[in-house]
Amino acid sequence: SFAVEEQEVSDLEEDELPPPPMARSRRDTDQDEDDNDGDIEDEGEQEDDFLGALPASAGLGKKSSKRDRFMSADEKYMEKVQEAVQLRLGRVEAIASALTAAPVRKQDDVRDVFRNAGQESDLEMWRVKGKEVIKVTESLHRLTPVDAALYLRTKPTVGAKYLIHLWTGLGTPESVIPSLVNLAHELDASLPGLAVIHKETQFHESPVFLSYFKKGLRIQRAVAAKDKRRLLHIQGIQHIAVNEVEVTYKSLNKGDVFILETKKKVFVWLGSASIDKQKLTALRLADEIAEERGGLPVRTVREDSDNAAFWLGIGSRGAIRPAMGKGIHKVDRKKQKVRLYRLVGSGDKGKLKVTEDKARPLHRGMLASDSCVILDTDFGIFVWVGSGVGHREARNSFKRAAIFIHMKGYPAWAPVIRIREHGEIAQFKQHFQNWPEVDLSMVASKAGLPAEIVAEASSMIDRGVGQVKTWTLENNKRVQASLDQYGKLRSSDSYIIHYTYRSETAASRHALYIWHGADSSREKHNVATANAEQMASGCMKDGLVMVRLSQGSETDHFLSIFKGQLAIFMAPAAKRRGSSSAAAAVGESRLFLVKGKLPLRISTQQVPCRVSSLNSNHAFLLVTAKQTTFAWAGKGSSQAARRAAVGIARVVGQKGKEPQRIIEGEETQLFWHAVGGRSSYNTAVQLEAACPPPSRLFMCCIMGGRLTTEELFHFGQADLFEQDIMLLDTSVQIFLWVGIKTEVKHASAVFKIGTDFLDTDQQGRSPETTPINIVYQAQEPVTFTSHFAGWSPHSQLFAVPRPSSADSIR
Repeated sequence: SFAVEEQEVSDLEEDELPPPPMARSRRDTDQDEDDNDGDIEDEGEQEDDFLGALPASAGLGKKSSKRDRFMSADEKYMEKVQEAVQLRLGRVEAIASALTAAPVRKQDDVRDVFRNAGQESDLEMWRVKGKEVIKVTESLHRLTPVDAALYLRTKPTVGAKYLIHLWTGLGTPESVIPSLVNLAHELDASLPGLAVIHKETQFHESPVFLSYFKKGLRIQRAVAAKDKRRLLHIQGIQHIAVNEVEVTYKSLNKGDVFILETKKKVFVWLGSASIDKQKLTALRLADEIAEERGGLPVRTVREDSDNAAFWLGIGSRGAIRPAMGKGIHKVDRKKQKVRLYRLVGSGDKGKLKVTEDKARPLHRGMLASDSCVILDTDFGIFVWVGSGVGHREARNSFKRAAIFIHMKGYPAWAPVIRIREHGEIAQFKQHFQNWPEVDLSMVASKAGLPAEIVAEASSMIDRGVGQVKTWTLENNKRVQASLDQYGKLRSSDSYIIHYTYRSETAASRHALYIWHGADSSREKHNVATANAEQMASGCMKDGLVMVRLSQGSETDHFLSIFKGQLAIFMAPAAKRRGSSSAAAAVGESRLFLVKGKLPLRISTQQVPCRVSSLNSNHAFLLVTAKQTTFAWAGKGSSQAARRAAVGIARVVGQKGKEPQRIIEGEETQLFWHAVGGRSSYNTAVQLEAACPPPSRLFMCCIMGGRLTTEELFHFGQADLFEQDIMLLDTSVQIFLWVGIKTEVKHASAVFKIGTDFLDTDQQGRSPETTPINIVYQAQEPVTFTSHFAGWSPHSQLFAVPRPSSADSIR
């Protein structure tokens, strides 16, 4: 079978790999066909139809034998894999250079503190004190007003996978700022790919930066005042910043939440117009502070409360300022203005010529590779640097931005984002009509390699041919899983996967994956992490990468180490979050989603056995209560997924019994009965681009009759609150998600939010050309949920109690 052949190739050492199929003699090929004729004929015409009805993109010839149609694509893929395995370090660096248009890292030119930066998909931090740069590994969310800090966020993506943030507080010495900017450029130069650099200032941090800190960014004095009083301002809605302010009633406002620390108590003051999510964040933070202060009691105080202890602690009582209006990250869609400026001059000695380009609409062709431009938007001031701009000129980006800010009379804290050509982010590209997405086939052509291998080169530590060991947790201890459990995970558990591979120097390297199922408990999360840390101590000397994954967010490399045989099983109903009797209404039938484009990147996941789980873009395996199995191929599913659906039947179905192959549209009554009866499901085939634009999520609000939006970064299902209206922009259509407790009830008012959003779109979309969908909480279709990693249809979205019951939150 294909699975066996793939496993045999994967287990071979690099020097033992057989020659590519195209290099083998015709005699060898004929012999293989003769050896397998019996197997192919036994499959019958059903298999021929099942694998033959593929999209045109499959690249299979119309006139081909059964074996050619069954194996040719996989042989080509294995040939590409073999070619990739034989690459040497210089070749891999050439691929990275072609992808990112940036020089490959030269470790000898990098200061020690930056030497291993960007090697893990995580957040890193350095504090700058004078000429000293200190790596920080704990409490990355804590800063003081006098700090100067560098942050690096590494994303496992192609293109601009590095985000650098240089942060300064209100009390940061002016003499440190030039050094901080130079260090940011030095860190940028040390990375093997393109980086986007953000300038962050206290009280005006970007939502991208704040999104890294789920519990809020805390900025406060290193040591509390002598009287132990401290007032913290909880600012923001989706992305929270916590700033220490003057202890006085004048610091309070009706739209936010504040925490007052005193000698004997911790108070949470709730502004009358504050948002429930702010209250939740404040109460959680208050509990942490109370514990740090020796277990002080926590009390909530509403704005109209007469709590004498609170007003005594804050000094006196007076008139409270009104809410701060739009909020720190909201964008008025009607009033937003976008201007493009061309820059001439290096900015040295203040010499800079700025000329506005008034041509409209903006398009990609207006950006020349030998130029430097500024795009002035509500999101920030973008400094775009072409790939042909000299090194010195590129390093003057922030100096030019500072001069531009002064010329325009903008505040000194105005956000500045420096981006490089080919590393543009969505917030920049959205202002240009029909921005062309990266065509990996062009990059691959320049690198002389297949496109799929180029796409994987920047995010794969190796080709997934190392050794894999899996541990489960029993009684707070790790237990190694048996071989027959290889690649089988349950959503109710957490696992530790230890992957060992060899580097180019033949030295052993380790990757420790901590995988949490969707229904795994917090206790299991903690136990798995503690055990992984113990294991890590024995691997440090060889080289170690630790990766924490949640169900639904598995990386390409994680999938590759299981050779396309990863299967995730649902937890029993009793252990499932938000489970109900309705979840098992169909009986004992089981349904498995099989998705992926390449054989070694396939994942299989058990999903609720009902019609709405089907999707034309994927393949599925259905196992009925009587152990009859069906391999169902959606019309947009890949050949690799169809093949895997047949293979997984040997694992979850009746042994020795092949599944019945069904192409979408040819289902039997038995099939429909097993999934609860014929009904509607997602039948829209997605024609995926090489690098499709990512989906974006916005929180919407109507203020003064105008639409304001706040974008959420690194979003998930947990960001949907029942008091909100959320907008999901997939570039080809938009979804308006309506929470059950939102104040906007009428569909017409909701549709108007969508039309206002599209009316202000800079990419040429309009309400007439872009579908607008309204999605109600607990009724989400698969076309919506498919954009959220690890969506759980039975989970109860978190609802924050109203102010009258704020004490119950604790």
